[in-house]
Amino acid sequence: MADEGITVDVTRIDISPNPAALGSELNLEIDFTAAADILSAHWEVRYTVDMTATRHIVEVGSTETADYLAGAGTFKFHTAGIELEGIKKRRERHRALYREYKTSQS
Repeated sequence: MADEGITVDVTRIDISPNPAALGSELNLEIDFTAAADILSAHWEVRYTVDMTATRHIVEVGSTETADYLAGAGTFKFHTAGIELEGIKKRRERHRALYREYKTSQS
């Protein structure tokens, strides 16, 4: 993440494998341009699930701390999978509530 006040422009994002099942392995390679040096920084990777009336943010992981000099830079991130268990349970509860609602409206 960039320090406050330092502009970082993302110039390329490579996601692999693509396509892939939700929750499976994730590889990111992101190119960016930093307006100034960014020292002792790391990138945090999050996944946002936006369901009806609920937004759930999944912390996927972060990169190692590194120094990024002003100008062009790249970071790579890998995880063997994304934990979605809590989201799946919420989704099932939402479905059950919806079915209950639809039944009561009949």
